[in-house]
Amino acid sequence: MTDTINPCTFRCATHLEHLSDIRAFVESSCQTLGIDEHCCFQLTLAIDEACTNIIKHGHHEAELAPSQIDLSLHREENTITVTIIDYGRSYDPAAILPPDLTGDWRTRRVGGLGWYFIQQISDEVHYQPSEQQSDKQQSDKQQPNGQHGNTLTFRVTMKEASEQKDTGEPTRELTGELTEQ
Repeated sequence: MTDTINPCTFRCATHLEHLSDIRAFVESSCQTLGIDEHCCFQLTLAIDEACTNIIKHGHHEAELAPSQIDLSLHREENTITVTIIDYGRSYDPAAILPPDLTGDWRTRRVGGLGWYFIQQISDEVHYQPSEQQSDKQQSDKQQPNGQHGNTLTFRVTMKEASEQKDTGEPTRELTGELTEQ
């Protein structure tokens, strides 16, 4: 495939009950964009984790009124670009500690894997809090009430089926990271 496919876009309110709608949108978009099942699973997991964190930490814990999440998936050749814009409290990705995956998974604390998943599957990850965006960027991502959005963008390269088999090279598989050791 050498063409650019128009992006799939979705908007929903920042309520936990919309996570199933977000997952359904990602799965449907993967089909529309011709994204293989393996990559679709990883994208769905990473996007679900990111949106869960936006809702829980950017709105509920910050005691902000519900707002919206704008989500888009775009494919150009074998590169998938995911953009998530939210209007909640921003965060500092550098302050997120990597999860401890060395212990028994049954005794680890719940949570803390979302940012890790995104970094593991992505070739590039960019997060820009609304307060660090230029006036032009902010006007492009502005809600009707004048609020500006935080932007998370990550890019994933979809491997050909032949590349997903054992090539002898390390892969960025998520499934092996969570199994009991």
